[in-house]
Amino acid sequence: AAAETDDPARAVGRAVRSAVVRILFFYVGSMLVIVTVLPWTAQQAGLSPYVKVLDSIGVPSAAQIMNIVVFVALLSALNANLYGSSRMVFSLAERGEAPRGLLKVSGGPRGTAGGVPRRAVLASVAFGFVSVLLNLLWPDTVFLYMLNSVGAVLLFVWALIAASQLRLRARLEQEAPGALALRMWWFPYLTWLTLAGLFGVLVLMLTDDAARPQVLWSAGATALVLLVAVGRQWRERGNPASADR
Repeated sequence: AAAETDDPARAVGRAVRSAVVRILFFYVGSMLVIVTVLPWTAQQAGLSPYVKVLDSIGVPSAAQIMNIVVFVALLSALNANLYGSSRMVFSLAERGEAPRGLLKVSGGPRGTAGGVPRRAVLASVAFGFVSVLLNLLWPDTVFLYMLNSVGAVLLFVWALIAASQLRLRARLEQEAPGALALRMWWFPYLTWLTLAGLFGVLVLMLTDDAARPQVLWSAGATALVLLVAVGRQWRERGNPASADR
């Protein structure tokens, strides 16, 4: 997303700050309202605490209101994931890890702020429809496998991002310190704290019978991706011409 803006450094900084504000307002703020209005013994299985809060203050049709809010939130999440997946597919195609035909850009020259990777977007949408079809055909097998295989993948991704920052920022500070337009606070202590927190979450998930399969399946999926990456690097070292494509 930053690469499609005129001022990436400013856009990223603004996006990070707005994300923090929105998380504090919508997530932390809403939880604060719930625990303030409802006693901790008032929670019932299958009933949304947000609906109970709205009912307690006399808001009519609270359940319908929450259904609309959830539906809009799902559409927003779908839009964000579609945006991210299409740009990821486009990036893979640029590195030769996806078909080159996905590099087709509409609305402007490739690499400019006005370009839209239409084919990458359509490919992402197609995979989404395929996933829905698989869920309709085999709801108790394919969807469960996909859910378990990605349950903890985000934790692994965040851990890799944090580990990459530890290494790459140290290298960048030595080679080109002026290129660091955006500096994270309390580096590297906050990064190590993040890694420790992620590791703690994984340990807690392993101790839970319901969450343990997600960690194991996610670890297997991550290991498979790493094996493919190592195999590709090994092949490129043996065939330098393929690495230049």
